[in-house]
Amino acid sequence: MVGLVFSRNSGTDSYGVWSFEPEFPELLTPVPKQPGGHMARGEQLLQLGGYLLAWGPARRTGDKPLDFEYPYRLLPWDAGSPDPLNVPPLKSGSWAMEKFFPYPGVYSFRPDQERLLELIPFTSFLMSCIPATGRGTYQLWNFDPDPAGPADGDPIPAEYTAQNAFQTIQSGHELLPVANYALDRNILSGELRLWSFDPQNSAPLSVPQVAAQLPAIDPSHRMTVVGDYLLAWNPADLAYRLWRVDPTARAPLGEPVRTGTLPGALDAASTLTGFQPRLPVDATVTASPGTLDFMRQRIKHVVFYMLESRSFDSVLGWLYETGNDGIHFVGSDRPFDGASEAHYNEADGRRFPQKKYNGGNPTADHTLNVPAVDAFHGYADSLMQLFNGSQPGYAGRETPNMGGFVRNTVNPEVMDALTPAQLGIVNGLARAYGVSDEWFCSLPAGTDVNRAFSVGGSAENLLYTYELGNRYEYFPMTPRRPSIWKVLYSYGITDWRIYWAMCWQNFVFTYHLYLKGQIPSVDSVVTNQGTQYVSKIEHFFSDARAGTLPAFSYLEPIWFNPSGGTTSYHPSTDVTAGEVQLNELYQALSQSEGANWENTLFFITFSKNGGLYDHVPPPYAQRPWPNDERDGFGYDLLGPRVPAIVVSPWIKEQTVFRSGDPVPFDSTSFMATLLEWLGVPRAQWRLGDRMGKAPTFEAALNSPEPRPPTVLSMPVQPPGAGGGSVDTSCDP
Repeated sequence: MVGLVFSRNSGTDSYGVWSFEPEFPELLTPVPKQPGGHMARGEQLLQLGGYLLAWGPARRTGDKPLDFEYPYRLLPWDAGSPDPLNVPPLKSGSWAMEKFFPYPGVYSFRPDQERLLELIPFTSFLMSCIPATGRGTYQLWNFDPDPAGPADGDPIPAEYTAQNAFQTIQSGHELLPVANYALDRNILSGELRLWSFDPQNSAPLSVPQVAAQLPAIDPSHRMTVVGDYLLAWNPADLAYRLWRVDPTARAPLGEPVRTGTLPGALDAASTLTGFQPRLPVDATVTASPGTLDFMRQRIKHVVFYMLESRSFDSVLGWLYETGNDGIHFVGSDRPFDGASEAHYNEADGRRFPQKKYNGGNPTADHTLNVPAVDAFHGYADSLMQLFNGSQPGYAGRETPNMGGFVRNTVNPEVMDALTPAQLGIVNGLARAYGVSDEWFCSLPAGTDVNRAFSVGGSAENLLYTYELGNRYEYFPMTPRRPSIWKVLYSYGITDWRIYWAMCWQNFVFTYHLYLKGQIPSVDSVVTNQGTQYVSKIEHFFSDARAGTLPAFSYLEPIWFNPSGGTTSYHPSTDVTAGEVQLNELYQALSQSEGANWENTLFFITFSKNGGLYDHVPPPYAQRPWPNDERDGFGYDLLGPRVPAIVVSPWIKEQTVFRSGDPVPFDSTSFMATLLEWLGVPRAQWRLGDRMGKAPTFEAALNSPEPRPPTVLSMPVQPPGAGGGSVDTSCDP
């Protein structure tokens, strides 16, 4: 099912519910179990996140100019209700007129301008608009459904950006949100324009408009959006055209995907409102391994663990050194693409081949500290490493030659790769379950921006680090694009938790940079002692062993530890502590009580390559947001490969998975898979264009029966590996 459509007639108080299926013989078919009911004709309706928001026209509360209010109801979706627009509301109440019209009488010459409230939804945000003939006023509001909060709470409790004016959108314009964009229709002329919706900008319909070829829509026609489809129809004869909207294409509408006539039960006065609830599991597909519905039926807990600064070659390059026998390939069957001593860099007149660190052998007196100095890996350094000074390089869209790692870092150790005999846990998991040799970090740059991609789909138009000093401390106070947690929360999904291991500059790193300030009701309950949403890593171990993990767990490593080992695998420290911690995490999951091992998927990856060599040139990619550009970089080149391992009893031993699509995996693919697994429709993510096209990896779950957990063994370790303690007295 693509979605639903609510039909209403301005002359009555009745409504109907229709299934919207572009591939079916009839575009709209009545939903038998939901015939509809009654809704006051003055109420307006829209989808906000996974909810329906209904609000009425202004009603007077007193004698003063602003003594009006707008009644509202936020309705949870109930697929079993015969009258879904009259279920008990999650929130209900009234907004005072001054919330949206703080300066009465100044927006328009129309004396009744304030009586009608125009609202435009963008999943995690709500935009209020006051279109006048000389000024289009707007304000962006933060959507917070607060499912556990009071029933009289306000679902848009705070402004996200202050009230301001559009440059060109005024009275007579209609805004239709679709994917990450807004279609702007001049109703009198029928002209269409396209704007990128970017909530971190002071003007959320981001200037400049998106250059695109768009048709005109006859002024007499009406329009609505369902998911990423645009439906336009003629009220006189109900003839319609339907387009699949791709805002990244030169012609976002292209040719109509179908034409026809709307059902005769509708008439010239009918209005249509699209709605996409969480997608149900398709029971007809759940028996087929490798399908999303197979994964959705069997996996109940997803655990994500992102480590630091290791390329694919440096960690897993020698995984299948002896050949491809026994590998189960998914996506393509080309040979495993690993490390080789035939790969090299040249610098200072010498050749530096890729090689095994310490000959590939573990010894009790030889720590796994390579490179011993953290390699340069900022944006400028990364481009030097990829192109080795070749011109025009990135600007000319050359293919990276991967030749500048040693020349840039002045450190031949960046060519060293660790072996399965040295890294028995990470290699053991990759061999026992699934690994991708076609998974790239999201851009050639550092930690903060790559981690931003992994939890939000973009680098937020930033290129450099921001985890230190005042910029880090005050970062949550600046409006930002939504994180995956905000999208989940907007759909009523609260079964998730960030598990943290140490304080970073007195804060919980992931929560502070990528979530704080986005959901007021979450911020109000987060404490240093742990909550439903943010807890210490020791709680993960107890939750895992008890079988009480949330649906989505996000794990942090120990980033820095002056008194012992870090667990992030970051260069300039012995990675053995990381191996110890990874093994402990795996043991906690695989030895959980009951059948929870069978219901669990454990995903392990790295934020970026950290200046360490990988021989595979990263490809160019979809720009995450259309107006993103910084220092001449359009965020349209992936960074080098990083390890990506999927651990689940539903994966065959020795699985190597690729996307099987021209678009390879990067860190947005984890989020895309998670959101589809949770049933959130892709058109409602609004996490950017890269996310909108990200391939998913459910095909890696290729075993028809669950397998018992593989027992792993640690290689020989130096004394004291993994010891020490860290500061956990954060102020989250």
